[in-house]
Amino acid sequence: MIESVDIYPTLCELSGLPIPGGLDGRSFAKVLEDPTLGHRDHTIQVYPRSKEGVGQVLGRSIRTDRYRLVEWKAWEPQENSADLELYDYHQDPLETKNIASAQPQLVAQLQALLGTHPAAKPPVKAAGVADPKLAERETLFIKKDADSDGHLSHAEFMAGQKDPDQARQRFVKFDIDGDGKLSRKEFVTSGKSGS
Repeated sequence: MIESVDIYPTLCELSGLPIPGGLDGRSFAKVLEDPTLGHRDHTIQVYPRSKEGVGQVLGRSIRTDRYRLVEWKAWEPQENSADLELYDYHQDPLETKNIASAQPQLVAQLQALLGTHPAAKPPVKAAGVADPKLAERETLFIKKDADSDGHLSHAEFMAGQKDPDQARQRFVKFDIDGDGKLSRKEFVTSGKSGS
């Protein structure tokens, strides 16, 4: 099982380039040499859609070699508000029969696996932001805020930086109140010209 995020590190390895740190994916080059090797025991997919009477919902899906569980939730979910779909690819490869209600233990097991992945975050609505650069910074803030606490720790800010020495200096510069973390405002407005 391979995710699209695995393609970039695989191409790096196959071309002899160093694989950058902080990537979500991992190389599957060894699987190309020996297809009997395993790569992942499951994959994850996230997909938004509109649901009548609810509005925007987000589908988070876990796919194993046999099953696919999809958990549909509103962006601001209520307790136990998820719609669930479960499909058995051995019995139903075309996903014609949702068996979630008949398999509560399997659903719970796959939901626990899904829970090991970071929760998806709502998209940034840039319509109210006049400056497109600020909208990009808003989006980047949400991506970097791994623990969704509304602040960027030094580690969150540094993750994926291509110029770590300069990034450390930017962090200090952006941290206007000197509390060792960046608020959304500090990150978005201070970083208009940098990352």
